[in-house]
Amino acid sequence: MGRQQHDSLARQKAAVLELIRLQRLEPACIACQSICDAAPEDAANWFMLATLEDQLGRTEAAVAHYHKALERQPALVPAWFGLGNLLYRRGDLDGAELALRKAVEFQPDFFEARANLGKLLQARLQFTAAGEQFEAALALRPDSADTCNDLGMSLNARGLTDAAEQAFRKALEIAPAFHAAASNLLLSLNYTARYTPARIFREHVRLGGSLRDPAVSGLSFAGIADPARRLRIGYLSADFRDHSVAAFCGALLKFHDRDAFGISCYADVGRPDEVTRRLQGMSDSWRDIHGLPDTGVIEMIRDDGIDVLVDLGGHTAGNRLPVFAARAAPLQVTWLGYPNTTGVPEMDFRLTDALADPPGRADDLCSESLLRLPGCFVCYTPLADVPLAARLQQAADGPVTFGSFNSYLKMTPEVFRAWAGILQAVPDSRLLIKNFSLTDPAVRAACLQRFDALGIAADRLELRGVQANKGDHLGTYGHVDIALDTFPYNGTTTTCEALWMGIPVVTLAGDLHAGRVGVSLLSTLGLERLIARDPADYVRIAVALAADRPRLERWRTELRGQMRHSPLCDGPAFCRNVETALRQLWVDWCHRK
Repeated sequence: MGRQQHDSLARQKAAVLELIRLQRLEPACIACQSICDAAPEDAANWFMLATLEDQLGRTEAAVAHYHKALERQPALVPAWFGLGNLLYRRGDLDGAELALRKAVEFQPDFFEARANLGKLLQARLQFTAAGEQFEAALALRPDSADTCNDLGMSLNARGLTDAAEQAFRKALEIAPAFHAAASNLLLSLNYTARYTPARIFREHVRLGGSLRDPAVSGLSFAGIADPARRLRIGYLSADFRDHSVAAFCGALLKFHDRDAFGISCYADVGRPDEVTRRLQGMSDSWRDIHGLPDTGVIEMIRDDGIDVLVDLGGHTAGNRLPVFAARAAPLQVTWLGYPNTTGVPEMDFRLTDALADPPGRADDLCSESLLRLPGCFVCYTPLADVPLAARLQQAADGPVTFGSFNSYLKMTPEVFRAWAGILQAVPDSRLLIKNFSLTDPAVRAACLQRFDALGIAADRLELRGVQANKGDHLGTYGHVDIALDTFPYNGTTTTCEALWMGIPVVTLAGDLHAGRVGVSLLSTLGLERLIARDPADYVRIAVALAADRPRLERWRTELRGQMRHSPLCDGPAFCRNVETALRQLWVDWCHRK
């Protein structure tokens, strides 16, 4: 290249950089293409063009240009990093992992590449490998609150709750206003028997009370305080999709009395699916709030004139509790998605029932006023139409198979000991455990080691990872005779799914809502005999069931019908109970105005 051409290209590059500074990306992209045409062997030119195309949303062109840059300079780390991030956003996890691993290979001290590779591996359910990347990233930048939070989530998925708690606390030390880390910490406290209920409550009040943004003004209600008028109810959730929450909120959306209630849904769903579309069809107004800042969501809710705003997430992923902390609606209620108090002072009520939250002590451990529904606090609607599965494993008189499809995080040392005791008391029995954490080979190995330490050989265990297809997932109950609930954090969806597939569930009654969901569900079905009072009773009930083959066979064919005709699946009646409760809240509020 001659000096004159070199100087001309330098001036063109300077012009492109100025256009980028001015955010004039389209003319910058056109000019950069001309530079690439003039000097096609310069990898840096193709990288700059790829970055511009990516920013303009032209991902196909960006991928092609990233590859052109890497063909010319295989060790161009920024190009590997940019390509990996782009492919991750597009859902090409194989390509993204390859690219980010290349970035780390060529530059081991590249913090952002390691952190993003950890996020990708976590999305692929490779929790151990993800944790290794997060730890390596933190060695490079110990003050990264986001990476501490990510590390905590990877540790939780591996059942390492103590270490996860410390990671979340470290994230909050670095960034005290880190809402996601605060919620992750509070959620993790529900999984352990290490703390007293009073200690867990204090933590919720401390962190829940810190969510209010002083820059956001309080509510100025412009509606009419008329006790009898049509109420505008808003449901806010990140789980209006193929998620357990959708199996319980559908009845409300479907059966609300539209003459008395107007229903709006505020959906923070990044990847809508068929369930999202079904729920959208059940609402009067559907608001997509994904990516919208809390201030924008608050303004939208206030503009919509919502009278009662219902939170379906609590401290679970994607929650918008700061919206509630800003008092987005006159009355605010939390329900369903979280098994504890939010600790948010502006959250007025929590919907529950008298079995999940017995009057007295439960009220003292909740910052909200407990609003107890008659009957069960949830109504179950299966998300998939799956036929009952015949017993698929052995002959009817073959070895009994116990099963649990609960989260690995819920499998505390006390649970492992109880399950080992059951297997020891029932010769030749087997245990099938299935959850997303067991997709990770290292987690499977650790699980086998924990049972081995309790005297249970690996050949009596079957460990399975996640199944994307709902029908295949539920069909696995054809290999199970008796389901075992977890404690102190019971299952909800897993319990309902097992019962729907004809499988009895043994649960242990705990002290807090998280440990009493099984009590509420089973009592609603008249199955109190399956509720244990302590771990020894839990083992006794499971062992006795294993010896009663005729009852197990009857339940396999009869439980679904029993469930379908019970209050647990009576959508219209459940909706009337909720509507009555919400209307009374509104009447009381109007009388206080």
